[in-house]
Amino acid sequence: HDGQPSPWSEPAWWEMGLFRKFNWEPIWKAQWIGLPRPADADSGPCPHLRRVFHLVRPLKRARAYASALGLYRLFVNGTRVGQDCFTPGFTDYHRRVPYQTYDVTGMLQEGANAVGLLLGDGWFSGHCCFAGPHLFGNQPWGLLQLQIEYEDGASETILTDPSWKGAAGPVQQSDLLMGETYDARREVPGWSRPEFDDSGWAPVITHRWSAVPLEAQCAPTVQVEREIRPAVRHLRPDAAVIFDLGQNIAGWV
Repeated sequence: HDGQPSPWSEPAWWEMGLFRKFNWEPIWKAQWIGLPRPADADSGPCPHLRRVFHLVRPLKRARAYASALGLYRLFVNGTRVGQDCFTPGFTDYHRRVPYQTYDVTGMLQEGANAVGLLLGDGWFSGHCCFAGPHLFGNQPWGLLQLQIEYEDGASETILTDPSWKGAAGPVQQSDLLMGETYDARREVPGWSRPEFDDSGWAPVITHRWSAVPLEAQCAPTVQVEREIRPAVRHLRPDAAVIFDLGQNIAGWV
C-alpha cells in the first residue's frame, strides 16, 4: 500500500490432485461402474453401489476422488460425504469430466468400513435442455478412487471395479426435467454401512467411456441456499395435494 510491502499473510496450504510426481501424468485406476438398464428405457431406478474394505493399521490420511457420468452422492460408513448437490456438475462429457475431492480421514474406522455411491441420470442420460433424454448415454455410471495413507508410510487404494455390488432403492426414476418418483416402501436402511447384508445384491457392470480427461472441479458446487415452506395447501377432489410455495424456485421436495 502506497509503495510499502504489506504484512505477511497467515500460512496457507494446498495439495495436488491425482498425478504422478514429476511428469503430471494422471493416475486414475478406477473403472466406471453401474447396474444394467434396458437400452430403450428413458429412465430407471437409481443404483445403490457399495463395497466393504478393512483398515488394519493406524490411519494417517484418506482422500476420496469421485465423479459420475450422471450425478452421484458419496457415502462412507452410512454418512453422506459433503453437502454438494448435483455433483460432478454439468459438462460436455465428450470433452471433460469434472471430479470432486473430499477429506474422509475422520469418517473411517479401524476394522470394517463401507463406501457407497448413489447414482442419478443427471444431464448424462436424463433429459438435457431441449435435446431430450440420452444425449450422452442411456444410464449413469460412478467412479471413485479412495487414496489411503497409513502412519507407517504404507498406502492403499480402494477403487470402483467389478468387486462392487449394487441394487435398486426407493428412487424409481430421477430426472432434472421430468421429476423424481420415490417409493418409500423400497428404502434400504443402512445400505452404505459395513455390517449391511448385501448377499442378495448383484455384481456391478463396468463401462469404458472414451479417453476424455478427468479434471478437478474448477467452479463452486451447488449448495442448498434455503428451505421454503408452502404458503398454501390445496386438497383436490381426487385426493391429490397441490402445495403452493408462494414463489418460483429451482429446487425439490
